[in-house]
Amino acid sequence: MGWFSNDDPQEKIIRLVTKALAPEFPQYAHTRPRVSERTDGTYLLVYESTFKTEDGAKLTSRLRVVADASGKILKTSVSR
Repeated sequence: MGWFSNDDPQEKIIRLVTKALAPEFPQYAHTRPRVSERTDGTYLLVYESTFKTEDGAKLTSRLRVVADASGKILKTSVSR
């Protein structure tokens, strides 16, 4: 995943968090998250994916992850 330069701390966090989430949330493994740094020094990563239901309707699901500067996941939540 080369979205940022190698010295960008956000790239490290994205790689670590995405790798840790992949076993539990494989549908987001190849999705680029929106990243925002919060005032307390943690990062909010928001992954978004669109799925088709059996009846053909589109469903958007978002995975929100709060991680610290070392990439440790502090909290996750999923909307369906």
